[in-house]
Amino acid sequence: MEVNRPKECEVLVDVLKADSPPCEDICVASRFPSYRKDGRPEGCWVAHTTLTAIECLRLKRRLKRALEGKGIKWELVEEASILHDVGKLSEAYVDGRNVQHNVLSFVVALSICEDRVVPTSILLHHEAMHWRDLYRQPFSALQRLQRTIDMRRITRGFSLHENWRDAVMAVKTMLELLEMKHASSILDILLKNRKYRANSNQINRCLRWDRHLSKALILYWTLYLIDNRAASARDGLETYWIKSLDGLCEYSRKPSLLADMILRSIKRADVSLTAIPEPRVIECL
Repeated sequence: MEVNRPKECEVLVDVLKADSPPCEDICVASRFPSYRKDGRPEGCWVAHTTLTAIECLRLKRRLKRALEGKGIKWELVEEASILHDVGKLSEAYVDGRNVQHNVLSFVVALSICEDRVVPTSILLHHEAMHWRDLYRQPFSALQRLQRTIDMRRITRGFSLHENWRDAVMAVKTMLELLEMKHASSILDILLKNRKYRANSNQINRCLRWDRHLSKALILYWTLYLIDNRAASARDGLETYWIKSLDGLCEYSRKPSLLADMILRSIKRADVSLTAIPEPRVIECL
């Protein structure tokens, strides 16, 4: 019997070189989508979060030393990768209400992470949702981002969906397969609490310019890259960023020509051009 899986799940199976998703027995795709298209739930939150964690691993060899040179431990990248969309487990998002899921994810991360760098980068990773409103202000700055945030929802508090633990446990199963112990331990903390809230002072503190915000902007760039690489799986293997590069191997020793071909033929050239992993790293995932 053929199983009708979300395309993200099919990509995950291919990346893991498996016959089926390791979480198939506890599948939550129908309850926890990874995105909405024309108001309809699509994709799988577990598959997207796992693919984001995998993209995090792919970049580790290339970026770890540079990030740590800026005071950003690699563990923070792992935390951001698995918590960046946790707001999509909220009752409001699952029920189809219009919510700023990056803001809800920020609030959850704020209560879990010891370092403000992670929640701040999560808040910013969908900053495009806020720029339109910011441009209407006389002066646009990060500190004014709060004016575009629906404060009522987070100050009165919100709850994750009643079945959210199923989704978290499915991701935890994946992280154990990937041997991402620190990321898995963060999910242990997440499993302890269903309800969250924050106040304007906490958001102000995260958006006030100081050393933590400068680090958060660097982490935000990394999160933006791995999130978009994972999201490219929404349309299946052919558009998954690393698979779309397969036909360009002959240009691998000619960087300028390779870049030109990527710009011409790849749907998300901004994702595919950035920090392409080495072949041996790709093969081990």
